[in-house]
Amino acid sequence: MIRMADRADARRIALGLPEVSEGTSYCGVAWRVGKATFVWERPYRRRAH
Repeated sequence: MIRMADRADARRIALGLPEVSEGTSYCGVAWRVGKATFVWERPYRRRAH
């Protein structure tokens, strides 16, 4: 069965790329190459009705 990637998978893949660093952006985890952010963690939010 195929499963959706989770946060641990995203972290493992991002950190497996060359010259990637892990930090924070807007209170969440982000991965960068130099000053360019290419993946960030977006918190879950409730939808307003």
